[in-house]
Amino acid sequence: MITLNKQVNCCRCDINQYTNNMAKKQEKSLLPIKQSDATRKSATDFGEASRSAKKIRVALAPFVAGYGDQNIINRLNSVMIKVLKAIPGTMPGERKFIDGYIKYIRGFRFNALREARSLWPFTPVIELKPTSLTFQLSKSYSPSVRGATHTVFQLMVANLDLIGAADEIHKAKNLTLPINEEFKPVKLKVPLNLSGDRALFIAVGVHHLNKGIIISNEHSFACDIIYAERIKDGEVVDFVFADETPMITKPLEDEGIDWETL
Repeated sequence: MITLNKQVNCCRCDINQYTNNMAKKQEKSLLPIKQSDATRKSATDFGEASRSAKKIRVALAPFVAGYGDQNIINRLNSVMIKVLKAIPGTMPGERKFIDGYIKYIRGFRFNALREARSLWPFTPVIELKPTSLTFQLSKSYSPSVRGATHTVFQLMVANLDLIGAADEIHKAKNLTLPINEEFKPVKLKVPLNLSGDRALFIAVGVHHLNKGIIISNEHSFACDIIYAERIKDGEVVDFVFADETPMITKPLEDEGIDWETL
């Protein structure tokens, strides 16, 4: 019995020691992790990029769901970081989407494997006015897609408010075009409120049908952002990179040989 009690007491001591050690480790894990100033600033920029990318994904949610690949979130976040890093004269941690080079988002593919124009070559004409956007499609043709009887062209416009929450989202009706038939030019007029600070995006999606059934081969559908601009009161805002110096014109003195009248 004496020996047994000693063993039990030893076991209790071991358990108590183990519990104390675990408690100390837990206390250490609850202590705030010290981050360097550079790490905090990078985290702030990444947060701004992620929030801005999410706003675009939410605005174009039907296309994200219909055309997006598994890595679309990470790929768009990476583009947004590039947008922020282009801002001249700002330090890490101070960058805002409103000041970024939004045009970097143009050409972003929802399905990384295909570009929309590779499936249905089109030439858009975009006209911007303070209260509307006009989108015109000129003559095009449908490339050969095995088993396809129709090409479906889709369009969305996202007019995002960079200061408040007055976003505008518009979706056009589908253009369903029979393969190998002549395409007649079409025009779409989209009402928009372009006053204030805006980020304007146009996304187009292309997929194919076989007698009314969607061809789901990942190489037969695509969706791209074909237009991305910052708008200020109806006008496109020019972006000046850090290594660019605005040109200052200097008038030339009126010197030289005189002209004679005939």
